[in-house]
Amino acid sequence: MNNGVIGTINRYTYFDKKGLFRKLSSSPMKKGEVVFGEASWTFLQGLISIVAILLVGWLVFKIGDRNFMWIIDVLDWKIIPITISAVLNFTGLGMIGSRLIKNPDSATAAGNFLTFPMMFLSGAFFEVAHIPVINIVSKMLPLTYIVDAYRASMITINTSVAWFNIGIIFAFGIVIFTIGILITKLSER
Repeated sequence: MNNGVIGTINRYTYFDKKGLFRKLSSSPMKKGEVVFGEASWTFLQGLISIVAILLVGWLVFKIGDRNFMWIIDVLDWKIIPITISAVLNFTGLGMIGSRLIKNPDSATAAGNFLTFPMMFLSGAFFEVAHIPVINIVSKMLPLTYIVDAYRASMITINTSVAWFNIGIIFAFGIVIFTIGILITKLSER
């Protein structure tokens, strides 16, 4: 999430300050291709993060038996569509944020303004289903469905819940990513 939102806002406000978008507007590259390039980079960063987390988990928690096969038990192929949906959501949010923020020095603060409430209100750290006001707010955040999809896919092994949440976050992602593409203007920057 942080790579997608904060990284995108930081890169694009920096590119804007350096005039890179004016140069790109004179190239045959379309703005959709620029945004898909950003999404591809975010997806690659996400995959690297997943591998690093699994490796650290293996080293820290499974060091005694030296058996790496537990990862195959934990991993489910549904993490790929969940990660793709997450990339669409967070890159789209980053593109929207980068359009609103003009100063690269305030880009990280703006990204944190978007991500920190989402982290704490989504149920990633503690259960929010029993807190009425937070539960209503959390249903409007894409991270809630991403966390629920990962949890249902890898921990509770509830396939129907996982696919339900994947569908919701994919729909969220398409809308947010499309808005990010539509409001991106290369020539004005």
